[in-house]
Parts: sequence; C-alpha cells; structure tokens
Amino acid sequence: MAEREAIQRTLVQLPETLRTPLLLSIVGGLSSSEIAALLDVGEVAVRQRLSRARQQFRRLYTVESGDVLVNDAAMTVAPGRERRMPAPAGRMPARMTA
Repeated sequence: MAEREAIQRTLVQLPETLRTPLLLSIVGGLSSSEIAALLDVGEVAVRQRLSRARQQFRRLYTVESGDVLVNDAAMTVAPGRERRMPAPAGRMPARMTA
C-alpha cells in the first residue's frame, strides 16, 4: 500500500501537461499518435512530454519514497568511472601496440 500511495503523491506533483500523456500511455495503453489526437497536439510534442514526465517521475518518486528505481540504479556510475559502450557487433577494438 505504501508504494501505491507514493506513486499517487508523485503523480500529483507532475504538471498536468506531463501527467495526462503519461497516464494515457501507461494506464490507457495508448500510442503516441493516439495521445496526440486526443490532446490535439503533435506526436513529437507527445513523445517529448512522455520523456520529460518519466524523468520527472523518477526524480520525484525517489524523493517521495526514498527508493531508487531499477533503471536509475543501472544508470548510476561510481565517481571517477566512465561508462563504456561495447564495441559494435562484428568489430573488435583496436589493439594497443607497444
């Protein structure tokens, strides 16, 4: 129950322009184009709002609940360490020569 309450408190903190598309997407299961038609805005605007809504939700939820969401924990990098991307498939990294 505490998690549900934290989610509700977090959603209330989102601006309506972000909360509405987020709920239509997650709860309603609507696509970006369907949300755009309902809200009478462009599909690009809907995708931007969804991205911003998710980012703000993660930040606010972490503050509200004290929990770190799984995706946020995976993105955390220890200080002084950089994230390295794997080499593209079929290509090996160049070897260092002495």
